[in-house]
Amino acid sequence: KDTFTQINNGRRLDVSVPRRLDVLVPTPLLDHPHYLMEIIDTKGVDGTAIRPDIEGYVDGHRTVTILCTRYNSAPDLSIQGLIEHVNARGAETRLRDAGLLLVLVHSREAFGTKDDAGELASNSEEAYAIKQDQVGAKLSEVNADSLPILFYNANSDDAHDIRRKLLRRVE
Repeated sequence: KDTFTQINNGRRLDVSVPRRLDVLVPTPLLDHPHYLMEIIDTKGVDGTAIRPDIEGYVDGHRTVTILCTRYNSAPDLSIQGLIEHVNARGAETRLRDAGLLLVLVHSREAFGTKDDAGELASNSEEAYAIKQDQVGAKLSEVNADSLPILFYNANSDDAHDIRRKLLRRVE
């Protein structure tokens, strides 16, 4: 795991890392009649999200920044740190106007969500609503309470619905 992390983050001198890796998908992931879109994955933020490449994308006026985080740690510390850094640089309107937090739900982990009274959520919609409040409170602590939050579980949620929501954000 440590070796993979070092290679993934370009920290192994004996392994070269390409500047760019193109993955061709046979069908458009986000198809829009008026926009030609490119999806750029910044390799994750295992450690720090405060990097020049990520700052460049956040600052880009033609960029929608999608901050992805795992359900159980949403929003994780690296995302909170990035938001604080963006705010400190005076670019908080870029995330508010052209950003969103995408909470990725793995398998059935949403069913372990408890409300303030300690009651388990009875379905994914209820779990997402509870988690939305919890995540919103954490985002409020870093002055990002206006950042839209979306939830997606690839095993059970409708892919067309998440695409529609993402395209709405692009528009």
